[in-house]
Amino acid sequence: MSSITNGRALCYSTGLSALFAAYTHLRPNKISIGGGYHGTHGVIAIHNRMYGVQKLPLDCPEEELGEGDVIHIETPFNPTGEVFDLTYYAEKAHRRGAILVVDATFAPPGLQGEYRSANRCHRLRQSGANLHHNSPYSKTLSNTEPISSCTPGRNTLVATLTSSAEFSSLWNDRMDLGSVMGNMESWLTVRSLRTLELRVTRQSSNAQTLIDWLDAAKNNTFESKSEQNEEDVKLVSSLVTDMFHASLKAKDPKKDWIKKQMPNGYGPVFAIHLATPELARRFPSYLELFHHATSLGGVESLVEWRAMSDDTIDRRLVRISVGVEHPDDLVQDVRQALRKLDSWRKQQEGK
Repeated sequence: MSSITNGRALCYSTGLSALFAAYTHLRPNKISIGGGYHGTHGVIAIHNRMYGVQKLPLDCPEEELGEGDVIHIETPFNPTGEVFDLTYYAEKAHRRGAILVVDATFAPPGLQGEYRSANRCHRLRQSGANLHHNSPYSKTLSNTEPISSCTPGRNTLVATLTSSAEFSSLWNDRMDLGSVMGNMESWLTVRSLRTLELRVTRQSSNAQTLIDWLDAAKNNTFESKSEQNEEDVKLVSSLVTDMFHASLKAKDPKKDWIKKQMPNGYGPVFAIHLATPELARRFPSYLELFHHATSLGGVESLVEWRAMSDDTIDRRLVRISVGVEHPDDLVQDVRQALRKLDSWRKQQEGK
């Protein structure tokens, strides 16, 4: 991981153990954060009990932040796959002497992170990230097998993360907290990293194919007319009320920073809103290639009615993590699931 990220990496047993270690080390007085993964907010709640860290909104006034405080950015965002401008938040943090922590689980090296392969992707650290965090707990870095987390530290801008003494402090904390990565999980992660770029670029491309198809059907913008396209328009426009993915925002010419931040793809995870919570709850069971599971980033495509694992999320939301199957098969699977869902809805309306 140190080689891939061109930084100094520490690997932990889970993503949340890495995050807990980071905040135990940094000990900020305030953390500016939006929504995102509920586990992150659980970690912050523990630190609030321990020493009273205060949680601020992500877009709080700059003046509320001070030396050593943290802006915590999750980008792409869980569960929707939307993105935040890292350069903007880095500049905001550094003007106040604060620290930018980036959870980049949804866009690992190869899409958004540091990756040495011929300068093929945007550098998180070039955007000003002081600490970035990738969680391979059944996610992209580990090809769904090991439970591990890698936290590469920033080498410049913030002194507390640059010296050997500070790195040793994190190393020793990891040992004392008992969050060291297991031998088997370490080996599985190394094995998975050998195919990292192949997988993440294919997954991101597949996700883009699905998003483009859904967007064309929802807005009736297919380049040609056919019976299949007309059916797709009726299905998607009547069942899907909204879609969320970085690529949709990247179409806005005012947001050209998205392409710069993610030049090799917009990530394998996106979300849709279905017309009702009941439709969203039933949709995953009608899919055949997609497994209904709460994880993401593996070679197999996954789908989740997100309210099952996070009761703060809109109950109409379905999160989709796209794998490496053939994109035509994935489109066909979503299409046949929407047909079944539409048939069920019509049966209910006829009762």
